[in-house]
Amino acid sequence: MDYKNLTHQDEDTNVSMKQTIIAIDQRIASLEDKMNVVLELCLKQNGLAKEVKSALDEIKEEVKSAKLMSMLGRESTGGLQANTGVAAQETPTIPTKCPECGAEHQMQEVKETVRGEDGSILHTDVPAFECQICGEIMFTADSYRYMERS
Repeated sequence: MDYKNLTHQDEDTNVSMKQTIIAIDQRIASLEDKMNVVLELCLKQNGLAKEVKSALDEIKEEVKSAKLMSMLGRESTGGLQANTGVAAQETPTIPTKCPECGAEHQMQEVKETVRGEDGSILHTDVPAFECQICGEIMFTADSYRYMERS
């Protein structure tokens, strides 16, 4: 059996597969760029680009504050949300699943500003986790301990 030819064919196949993957990645990036351009064009045609973004940002902040205020008003919460009576953990555990959209392994550690119902700032740099898919903010036991200390 000619092993040199087989090895050469395997190397050619690997190179071909890598080139195909690179081409697919480039095509995906191109499609994402086109999608963003079309979305921006649609918003601009309606004259809503800045207004929509601003309104969405305001709504997200209100929702975050409302959820936090709701959670702070309870002694303990159910599901994936933190329990204020839980003892301190040595290392923070990153949630693996978003409680809102169900996306897995999309939670990223962030620092949040918590506002009162009147818009006043109650706490800054509160440790939390944000879903990179839907934007859901999840507070943990560490979040509550931080707010209790400040």
